[in-house]
Amino acid sequence: MNHMTASTAQKDFDLILDCVIKQGDAVSIATEDGAAVLVNQDDWNGLIETLYLQSIEVQ
Repeated sequence: MNHMTASTAQKDFDLILDCVIKQGDAVSIATEDGAAVLVNQDDWNGLIETLYLQSIEVQ
C-alpha cells in the first residue's frame, strides 16, 4: 500500500485514481486528523462479501 499526504493526493489525483483502478494498488491518504484508504471497487466488493460471509452463523 502506498502512503501520501492529502495535499500530494490532490495534486496527482487522476494518476492515483488510475493506478488504484488499473493496478489494484490501495493508497493511504493522510491528514493531521487521520487517514483514509482508497481501494478499487472490485477489492472493496470482495472485502464486503468476505465480511458478510464471515458474519453468517453456521449451524
